Amino acid sequence: MTEKHQLKLNAMKSVLLSDEVKWCGRILDGEGVRHDPDHLSALVALPLPRTAADLQRFFCACNWIRDSVVDYARVTEVLQDKLNGALANCSRTKRSAAAVQLQWLDEERAAFNATLHSIASSAKQ
Repeated sequence: MTEKHQLKLNAMKSVLLSDEVKWCGRILDGEGVRHDPDHLSALVALPLPRTAADLQRFFCACNWIRDSVVDYARVTEVLQDKLNGALANCSRTKRSAAAVQLQWLDEERAAFNATLHSIASSAKQ
């Protein structure tokens, strides 16, 4: 069957008859698919971004879990507006974004914390 579909198996990397498997930041088991808590805890532990480049990296890190976060677009809307505003007068490259220091309002800090909370709670689903 593997030859028919041109697949190669590596015995050293293969696990047979396992109750659960970690794969690409997710855990697959008999109950379904869930996110790996180790990956999520690292994401939730990120500090408040200091530059626009840090905020860009935060969004990139969140992209792999966005489908599991309820109302992701609504939860991150304030942060996305902050990023768009910070980069309005410069290019969106990492180099340009690294030079833009962010000043956080209370509402924006709350939105960042709400995003982290939503990510953390997505692990429990």
